Amino acid sequence: MYKRVLYKALEDHLDRKLITVVTGMRRVGKTTAVKYLLEKAFEVKETPTPYDYQTLEKRARQLELPDCALIGRYPPQGGFTDFIWGGVVG
Repeated sequence: MYKRVLYKALEDHLDRKLITVVTGMRRVGKTTAVKYLLEKAFEVKETPTPYDYQTLEKRARQLELPDCALIGRYPPQGGFTDFIWGGVVG
């Protein structure tokens, strides 16, 4: 990944417990930069499913990220628990 000027600023900001919004034009690498900084793949879904988690794990392996987290807004049916409820992210 090409390290842009913003990368260093984001890296320095990781120690702070503040919300950071990254904006910019489409397809310039905003999401990829944040994923590399956190060394974790994230996916946010309204109602997460086991299939969503499997897909996320596959993408994390392709990006050579050691970990992933599926975040859901609503608890799914059927007892699926491999996700983080969006109300506890903080």
